Amino acid sequence: MANAKLINGIYTFDDDPRWRYIRGPFPKTKVEARECWEDISRGLAMENLTEDGELSVTETNRKEREILQDAKLLFTRFKCPKDVAEYCDVDLSKFVEG
Repeated sequence: MANAKLINGIYTFDDDPRWRYIRGPFPKTKVEARECWEDISRGLAMENLTEDGELSVTETNRKEREILQDAKLLFTRFKCPKDVAEYCDVDLSKFVEG
């Protein structure tokens, strides 16, 4: 979803400064929002949260909080699709559409 730009030999992303975990701009369409919800769901998978056991409990908790902050921000404009929430390791039911 995020488009990388090469500036002075370094790839940069047009990240929305409100994001803590998601890369790229804030979505404008439901398709883009779904991609963000899928990124959030994948990010909350235990093996991704702990980075295969390499993160401490404190770092894992911080990462989970940051991902859930992005979910809360995304929820202000786009609800989480039910099928995405069902397959997430963490309960996203409070972000699900109608």
